[in-house]
Amino acid sequence: MSHANHGCDDGGMGDFPCSGCRITLYRLSGDEISGERSDWTGMNGDTGRIEHFIAMLDDEDPSKRWRAAETLGRIRDDRAVEPLILALDDEDWRVRQKAAWALGKVGDPRALVPLRRALMNEREGVKEIIEEALDEIKAMGYNPVRSADDR
Repeated sequence: MSHANHGCDDGGMGDFPCSGCRITLYRLSGDEISGERSDWTGMNGDTGRIEHFIAMLDDEDPSKRWRAAETLGRIRDDRAVEPLILALDDEDWRVRQKAAWALGKVGDPRALVPLRRALMNEREGVKEIIEEALDEIKAMGYNPVRSADDR
């Protein structure tokens, strides 16, 4: 699936980030620096953008997949947990590494067992990130960003 099929305004070129994603990434970078969670539902009034990044985890281009995982980690929304867990089995080690990082940022305990499982057969650089993610999840407790439907 190409990036253009996700409904982005990328001019049909499949560029990442497209203009809508660039706005999101720019806004998220400020939250990341301050260490605060993003209120995803308040961004551009578009609750569908999380689904956009989740769908990008299946893109044929591994660089788009790992960027999507990174963005989902910055968003810290619990709706991304299951898709990120699936990304731990990606063929590209960079995607697996970024998915582990993102799961640590989200902090959802559902990721503990899959992360431990992924740790067994991983390369060193990815193992280090998985261990950090496990420590982060255990240390932070769990306080997810809720969608507008949950409020």
